Amino acid sequence: RLNNDLKMEQRKIQYEDDALFIERFISDGKILDIGCNGGFFLEVLNNKFEKHGIEIDPEAVKFAKNTFKDFGSNIICESLENAPYENSTFDMISMRGTIEHMPDPLSAIKKVSELLKKDGLFGITATPNGVCLAADLYRDKWTLFHPIQHIWHFNPKSFSLICERFGLKLVSK
Repeated sequence: RLNNDLKMEQRKIQYEDDALFIERFISDGKILDIGCNGGFFLEVLNNKFEKHGIEIDPEAVKFAKNTFKDFGSNIICESLENAPYENSTFDMISMRGTIEHMPDPLSAIKKVSELLKKDGLFGITATPNGVCLAADLYRDKWTLFHPIQHIWHFNPKSFSLICERFGLKLVSK
């Protein structure tokens, strides 16, 4: 994507929209972006956040460390289940287009619930809604239907029920 200027500009707009949404609920504190890629979403968040990221792609982590001097050193190459953070560390944890790729989303959400401080926020964005009109109309031709890449499809109700299982509640959708 780095070589596609239009795609990068479109993604930046999406990151900015997501940041504005998140900052309606929290504007500072310690944040962890799971599946942070090259750190692009963290970059658009205001600088009152202490920014951390976790990513499984070593090239993306290398890019983030070399590009974002403010927080690049806080981006690690690791899986969520092996994350080296203490419980109750983060005020906010975000996943942008990540949960649908995880082999065990229940374990991932359980880990998120452990890493969050009491009353911390868990933000999910850029995740396909499996019951949206496009999914219903196009079914297996839906552009977000990728049986190999998107191994799970959620909807607001199913996702809310999963989160509630681990003490997380839906505050907005």
